[in-house]
Amino acid sequence: MDKIRIGAKPFNEQMILVKIISKLLKKENIESEIKVSEPVLEANYNSLKNKEIDFYIEYSGTIYNALFNLEEMDKWDNDIVIKRVAERLEQDNLILLTDLDYESGFVITSKNKKEDIDNISKLAEKSQEYVFSCPGPYIKRKDGLPALNRTYNLKFKDTVSYQPDDMYKALLNDEVDFITGFTTDSRVIENDLFLLDDDKNALPPYEAIIISRNDLPEKVEKILKSLKGRIDNKTIRKLNYMFDFENKNTEEIAEYYIKNMVD
Repeated sequence: MDKIRIGAKPFNEQMILVKIISKLLKKENIESEIKVSEPVLEANYNSLKNKEIDFYIEYSGTIYNALFNLEEMDKWDNDIVIKRVAERLEQDNLILLTDLDYESGFVITSKNKKEDIDNISKLAEKSQEYVFSCPGPYIKRKDGLPALNRTYNLKFKDTVSYQPDDMYKALLNDEVDFITGFTTDSRVIENDLFLLDDDKNALPPYEAIIISRNDLPEKVEKILKSLKGRIDNKTIRKLNYMFDFENKNTEEIAEYYIKNMVD
């Protein structure tokens, strides 16, 4: 069997995941090579189409909206997103091999649970009492604040634009009440943050999926599909936390994952 080429986006979460996959392949005597892409949205997809890599990890909402520009939904349904993405991939002789049961998506976050506000509908009823913060682009991007406002009609007392690190600092210093974060962000663990439920599915899903060529060896497919059900949001947050706050490298994190969650 030729060496399997794994595409990876150039950020920590992806580097952790592809290291795990590489080690799982090696346990089955399958050699692999990790190829890190340029920080360009379509880089891995183009590499896959050009047969420069064999598979990579994508996010359902990213490929649906940013790469394929498929039809927006008023109320997002991940099953429909997955179905449409899979159908579109067939045009390029590619397949959606499996999903990974975790979502790296946007989420409204607070320092502590405020009153009985556990979802965005309840926040909307009292949003005029609170200050919201997010990075500048999120204010205008179609899968950001406009999507939330279209569904929930949020009317914050003020909306403040911060870069991500400053946004979290402002939240922890009680300068703002709610921010937009990511479901897999390790700072959720570090700062014991509260995540609000998007109860009307206003935001697109960003479920992790594996996209591959349609001629992967059966043995490789089986290993990749075995990851489904073994990586959820809590798990990926923990792995990201080990990298960000425990100074573990991707090798150590992959070993930890395989020892504790696979073996």
